Amino acid sequence: MRELALVGSVRARDVGALGFDRTIRHWEPVFARANWLLSGLYPDVRIGDAAGSALLFNMEKLFETVLGLHIRHACQVEAGARLSVGLQSPVKNLATAGFQLRPDVTVQTGDKCVAIFDAKWKRLDLAEPNSGVSSGDAYQMNAYASRYRCKRLALVYPASRDCPPGRITEFVLMTEERPVLDVVAVDVRELAFGTGIPVGIDAMIPIEPHWKQRSSQAPIYEAV
Repeated sequence: MRELALVGSVRARDVGALGFDRTIRHWEPVFARANWLLSGLYPDVRIGDAAGSALLFNMEKLFETVLGLHIRHACQVEAGARLSVGLQSPVKNLATAGFQLRPDVTVQTGDKCVAIFDAKWKRLDLAEPNSGVSSGDAYQMNAYASRYRCKRLALVYPASRDCPPGRITEFVLMTEERPVLDVVAVDVRELAFGTGIPVGIDAMIPIEPHWKQRSSQAPIYEAV
């Protein structure tokens, strides 16, 4: 194994040729999986008994995180310290005994919350009532609006062939402050490879021209 570790390019047959005695037998399943990866084995629908491997992602969490980092980076570039972006923060209780609220993305200027975004890895259906937005998601945003005293909120969904990127619709929540809840679809390709705020979200963030502090050195992503 020491010799294999020194090889610059490891092939599947190199791993398959390894011998395991009783002192290192517990490592055998790990190298078997390495062999699968190097052999390019993957789950298939064909009949047969063959072991394989798969790599799975929590797409809801990935969508939420990438969206938040895009918004944070754009606000840092365009507005500097005038805007702060929280991911899953700030945390507030809905009641005195608990029920914690954690908005996916909050945009603040000082102590004032100016926009809240919640990412939903769901498919919108424009033919459905309310474009397919569930009542539970609307109730959640209403709680955010009230507790954070925020007047601009958005539910953000991935765009699809039947739901193009951009602002889909809006709802005025029937509370005293009359906050506006936007429904926005974003192109996941733009989210993956772009650097700015996705179309439909940009109009919700108060970036004034004289705030702009562009810097080509700033990274798109950062550790959370």
